[in-house]
Amino acid sequence: MPTLSAGNLIDDAFIVRNPGGMAVTVPTGYQNPLPTDHIRFYISRTYSLTNPDAPLWEGAIGTGTFTVPVADVRDISPDAVYAYYILSDEVGNVSALSAAQGLGVRFAPLPVLDPPVIPLARDETDQLIDLKDCRETGGVTIELKRVPDILGTDEVRFMWNNEEVQVLPFNTLDPLISTVPYDTIFTDYYKDGVDTETDVPVKVECILLRNTTIISRSSRDIFSNLYYPGPVNPVDPNPVNNELEAPHITSTAVNDVLEPEDYNKEATVAFDLWVDPDKPVKAGQQIFGEYAGQRFGPEFVTDGQTEVTMGLPWALINSGGLGGNKPLQYFVSDIGGVNENPSPITQVTNNALVIEMKAPEIDREYPGENIILCSDLTAAGYGAVVKIPGNTEHLLLGRKVTLRAQGYRNAAMDDLSPGTAFTSPIAHEIVGTEPADGFEMELEPYNPYIRNIPVPPPTPIPDPPGQYIGYWKIWYEVEINGTQYPSDEFTSIINLVNVVGEYCEDQ
Repeated sequence: MPTLSAGNLIDDAFIVRNPGGMAVTVPTGYQNPLPTDHIRFYISRTYSLTNPDAPLWEGAIGTGTFTVPVADVRDISPDAVYAYYILSDEVGNVSALSAAQGLGVRFAPLPVLDPPVIPLARDETDQLIDLKDCRETGGVTIELKRVPDILGTDEVRFMWNNEEVQVLPFNTLDPLISTVPYDTIFTDYYKDGVDTETDVPVKVECILLRNTTIISRSSRDIFSNLYYPGPVNPVDPNPVNNELEAPHITSTAVNDVLEPEDYNKEATVAFDLWVDPDKPVKAGQQIFGEYAGQRFGPEFVTDGQTEVTMGLPWALINSGGLGGNKPLQYFVSDIGGVNENPSPITQVTNNALVIEMKAPEIDREYPGENIILCSDLTAAGYGAVVKIPGNTEHLLLGRKVTLRAQGYRNAAMDDLSPGTAFTSPIAHEIVGTEPADGFEMELEPYNPYIRNIPVPPPTPIPDPPGQYIGYWKIWYEVEINGTQYPSDEFTSIINLVNVVGEYCEDQ
């Protein structure tokens, strides 16, 4: 009778106790034993010299002890109940059946892995991992679904072609996710040489381990491509390659600063190209520009070209908005290529804004005569109600409007009326339908901002009396990106003093 590793129930616990395999010992005290005697060892449902099943193990008897690998133990039929052996010698003599040891086989079902999923190459039309994928937040990952009969202690060896990525326990996870380091993808892609430029096949494989035994495998075939023209970025997959020259807007008075005189004009972007005998500038390459997240171009280069100029359309400048820190960058690629070589980023300041806003208004009794009288000052205490006309282009919700005014003593408006420089103490924040409908602001108090505008009458009033008038300029400003932009100006004569020298409050 054979002697097996401890226990007459072959199950998962048996494998845990015997991770190196099933140790079997048979007695060698029979007549004329030789180490070359042949043994056929069975664990089977059938106990017979003519067992049609293949032996679980066979070979020279040696010392009488041998080991059945774990993988073969797991393949034992679940209905097997007998362990026994048959001996034969070199001349063909066959022994009788050994005594049988009864046993049971109770393995839990083994899991069968589904093919892994590579989220960045899961589409039937996109089975390629490229540089753009490597730059994604979280990088390139492999996901393995949890299938029935997985144990928490089972481990998965993730493979990228022949490179081991990680070995991770399943625990309670679903899916189990492994991140593929960029260095692994890079090393595998260029394993056949640094001149690789085409798609490289990749077998992504998951190997399920229980203890150290492989119990299931699954795989998926994809491709990788990391090639791009131009100098190699030493910090790939970083989205900036400082080995390239930065672009600049050169059509402005100061490089990379757009001023109002640049309004509604195409800008010129210029930069020098790289010099690399191993990866030269050549026909078949193209360059796209990008301003504030908007692409323009492409420009097509020729063999040995040393610099590039590109037109940046005004429409893109305008839609990129005002202010500083507008990123300008370019990208080099082969025509039809999958990867781009990204230049350094230049921050552009856009002050190219021309704002046209209608002048404010004051309702007047005699608008045709362009004069403001006391009766036109309709706010409390003879303050002025100033109407700001709607402007859906510039008076946008949330923007703030400041009302300003200045009085003068002469028609040339170069003799300031003292105490009449007005700025609204609180800016008006645009709300509701005001961008289209406009809104009102009040200019107060009457004294001094309005009352001091006319030339004051003398005392006593002469006969005939003089004309005691002033001149008034009113405008408003809207704040856009921290800069105040003024409207057109409302100008009017203002007459607040009657023929007997009385101001509005005394009439």
